[in-house]
Amino acid sequence: MRRFVGVGYFGKLQDRDRFGLGTSWGSPRDKSLRDQFTSEVFYRIQLTRNLTISPDLQSIYQPSFTRAKQWIFLPGIRARIIFRKIRNKPNKQ
Repeated sequence: MRRFVGVGYFGKLQDRDRFGLGTSWGSPRDKSLRDQFTSEVFYRIQLTRNLTISPDLQSIYQPSFTRAKQWIFLPGIRARIIFRKIRNKPNKQ
């Protein structure tokens, strides 16, 4: 992209869950391609201390690399797993 501008918001819902949204605009280096506008909304669910899942929906208006479609919608899901080192506590004698 020749130029790119984006903004986002990340907020807390419930005790541990998060909600976010973002939007951006990009202008490709190739002048024959059109500018592209994107947005995303997601909800991050804290299932356990070490596991979250985040369903999301992305939308692209005027995709730069195809003129066949005006809008593209992409549903998705992400997972985050945190591996923590377990420390053995020394025995007190």
